[in-house]
Amino acid sequence: MRKGSGNGRTPSFGRFQDECGSPSSSGRSIELAKTSSEAVFMVKGRRVRAWLTSFGISIIPTSTLWWQPWAKLRYIPDALLFEEVLSASAQQHIPCPCQSSKQRHYLIISTFKRGRRKRCDWKPIRLVLKSSNAELVHEWALRIGEAIRMQPQRPSTLLVLINPFGGARRAHAVWTRTASPILSSAGVKCTTVETQREGHAREVVQALSLAELQSYDGILAVGGDGLFQEVLNGLLSVRGAGGKAGQVAAHLRLGHIPAGSTDAVAFSLNGTRSQATAALHIALGDRRALHCWLVQHAFETGGQFTVVQELTQLDVMRIDMGSGGHRYAVCVASYGYMGDLMRLSERLRFLGPARYGLAGAITLLRGRAYDAEVAFLPSDPVPERTRQECRAECEVCSPGSPTRAVGQQAPFMTSSHRALDEAGWVKRQGRYKSIMAVVTACRSDMSTKGLAPEAHLSDGRLQLVLVRDTSRFQYLRFLASIPRCGVRPEKFSFVEVLDCTAVALTPSGAESCWNVDGELLPDNRIAACVHRGLVDVFARGIE
Repeated sequence: MRKGSGNGRTPSFGRFQDECGSPSSSGRSIELAKTSSEAVFMVKGRRVRAWLTSFGISIIPTSTLWWQPWAKLRYIPDALLFEEVLSASAQQHIPCPCQSSKQRHYLIISTFKRGRRKRCDWKPIRLVLKSSNAELVHEWALRIGEAIRMQPQRPSTLLVLINPFGGARRAHAVWTRTASPILSSAGVKCTTVETQREGHAREVVQALSLAELQSYDGILAVGGDGLFQEVLNGLLSVRGAGGKAGQVAAHLRLGHIPAGSTDAVAFSLNGTRSQATAALHIALGDRRALHCWLVQHAFETGGQFTVVQELTQLDVMRIDMGSGGHRYAVCVASYGYMGDLMRLSERLRFLGPARYGLAGAITLLRGRAYDAEVAFLPSDPVPERTRQECRAECEVCSPGSPTRAVGQQAPFMTSSHRALDEAGWVKRQGRYKSIMAVVTACRSDMSTKGLAPEAHLSDGRLQLVLVRDTSRFQYLRFLASIPRCGVRPEKFSFVEVLDCTAVALTPSGAESCWNVDGELLPDNRIAACVHRGLVDVFARGIE
């Protein structure tokens, strides 16, 4: 193995930046060496030159054998960052004694590739580098393995809760065929529990002992949004109880592998419902990405820098009912049309996912509207430049960002009704088709931009959507516009969107019901407030 390249030039770091994002470390000073180890391999019938640096591997194809023209069409990544590599191993191929071919040694790297049309859609791949030099292959495998072990925040043990009854009843197949192999390839040990009934996941999390909490790096929900909400509520219940167990639970991260009907949580975190993508984010222990300019500047100057990469946080809304009891949610709470739709769809559960379309049509034809008093606590004004989709390296969601809302400073265990004592509340009395308190964008297959395209994962704000009473046709136009562009108040005179940190509703006359992330509340008199970045999740944001 030689040091440096034959022409005295190392591949540009721009390859790493363009293909893989930004390299990072946590709380360590990294020296950006411009020298690297170089070797020649065969990859998919092509001769390539590879450089092993402190950040990853850069690969440049040099030639293709004349009798393998199809090899030019095969995918070979230009660069691989260690933070995006699951594992590396060395294997040996011993030919049959009757064959005259040489022994081949394989360097097998488990990683992923991004979709051509949709970069956030990831597909796991195994990159096989062939060489006749056994010492070279084993040395590279050891060095890559050591670099992977130095990556911060990668999970080693996880508790996995599987809902075999949700959605199309495919959660078990999703886990065994897709998610589990990816996590296993990254060396993650998983303890699986299949839920038996509604509320079982919450009970399992609440019953975890201190030793069990300390043994896990995170908790995964393999199912729909309802299962994720159960895990969330169970974890926050443990945290709210305080003590040593509460302190340990505060450091556990949550992950969602989609296997439900809508999977808005996973879609909002990753930009896709792909189960493989969600599993890859979890296996890599994904965090918020580093801004590229800092890495590029340090590389060009040859200096040192210290990077502290942030965990991705998620806003949580606490909803307190007038009759007592509370619930936490991370997507949306809806009153009116969406509440009626969910109540009817529960009666049609025997139809499977098709029940939502039928229930939606029936609810629309009924055309009901409801009288209510809505009170909300406005948030700080939102700068126009930050009114954009929440993506990886989001400026708004950074902990030190001046554009984040102050939010609720009270502990999340405190009832949301206490927020009503604060000054600055605004009240609206009217007749509404729909009232929605949106926490995150709530993306789905039906609305890829989300219900609220400008909502962020962790900005400490709610988007309160008020849809006043209107005709069935106008409301149908409003519903039809959501899949294309989300809720846009400028398109409809009867729609209003307000940025706030807390909301309360008091119905009068005939009542609808609250649909909170797919679950119905038993009481319609509620007070809700958002708690900024209350839980950590396995995600980096949408690329």
